[in-house]
Amino acid sequence: MSIAHCPELPLDVMHEIVAFVDRSALPACALASRGLRVPSQRLLWRDIQFVPLSRAADDILHVAHKFGTYTHSLYVREEPQKRTDRTSVFILEEAGDSQAAAIIGMMPNLRCLLIQPDMMRSLQPSLAEAVSRALPSLHTLDIWLCTNLPPWHLLDLAAFTDTQISGRRPRVKLMSLSPKAAHRSSFPDGLMLEHYLSPALSLNLTCLCRLRLSDAADPTKEPLERLFEGCQETLRHFNTTWFPQDPPPGLALLVNLGTLVIRDIPPAHQLS
Repeated sequence: MSIAHCPELPLDVMHEIVAFVDRSALPACALASRGLRVPSQRLLWRDIQFVPLSRAADDILHVAHKFGTYTHSLYVREEPQKRTDRTSVFILEEAGDSQAAAIIGMMPNLRCLLIQPDMMRSLQPSLAEAVSRALPSLHTLDIWLCTNLPPWHLLDLAAFTDTQISGRRPRVKLMSLSPKAAHRSSFPDGLMLEHYLSPALSLNLTCLCRLRLSDAADPTKEPLERLFEGCQETLRHFNTTWFPQDPPPGLALLVNLGTLVIRDIPPAHQLS
């Protein structure tokens, strides 16, 4: 059949077709039909993996100003580089973070941002600033192997239905569940718990319904007491490890606590 006699499908039908086509086949669909080009481009750019300093990174940066508005999820994954000395390491980190900052700045509709350096280090100022600017629109922020944390004072935690600071230190993870999901927080150890409860951050935990504390042995009772005081009427589920000493008195003030889970209880101890 010649191109002149090809039937034309309504655009809404094309959208339905694209929704069921495998992502790897979408470029071919875009070439075969001009009408499919726009919806297929949107699907192709919805979830992007970006490797700084790679050949593909240059290509993505070249066209991101045109298609970046379609991107909802960005995964910045740093590949190990050949390192000779600290100077070359810093240059590579600075160049890679600059590229990552540039791509984030071209994606105003980001909902999910994952950043994973290949080694534990601080984010360069350019990338840290780009993350800060993206915070208001994000539903999920996941940062690995980062020693400097995002500026939480710029983050409205009310927009997150699930707040989790957990995993391998110093991983930071904020994730959003459905609007009906309970607001929750998780802290890996006492040092991080004290950091997030510091007056300088002014985190609002009055809506906290679920709390998971990964290591109850580290935190002092003072930050725990402040935490319980802030959510004594709302906290309903508390998941923690075994308290090596007496649990904080504030635990008894959680008037609406419905579930208490204590993990890693030593065999010699029994709960009454």
